[in-house]
Amino acid sequence: MPGTTVSFVSGLCAFPDEAPSGYVLAESAWGEAVRAREGISESDLGKAVAAGVQVRRVVVVEVAATAELAPFLLLSDRPGWHHIALRRYEGPKSWGDYRILRRVLAGFGYRGMLRVVPQGHPFLSRIGIE
Repeated sequence: MPGTTVSFVSGLCAFPDEAPSGYVLAESAWGEAVRAREGISESDLGKAVAAGVQVRRVVVVEVAATAELAPFLLLSDRPGWHHIALRRYEGPKSWGDYRILRRVLAGFGYRGMLRVVPQGHPFLSRIGIE
């Protein structure tokens, strides 16, 4: 559009002046809740595991407002912690039941220890999860 200034730019596309209706900015998706560098969709994680990527460690954050469990993964093919998202570029997906979460992670080949940490604990900022 000629004459339109672009003030919002994401890694994928640019939007004029304001984000479009229904679009949630990444920093506001969970408000003051937990965030990692980047998420990975369940589909992409399944493909990565099938291609040989390993889930090295898992830290589970207990979300204060809902008491749900949001896992953050350390993967063998990329640096930093990554949350599981339903779709790419969405906020962390959370589970209400520990046993179901354990089964989901086992489906991705992870059978190691799960460290459950309450949201806001200093350990999370030390490892890079805000």
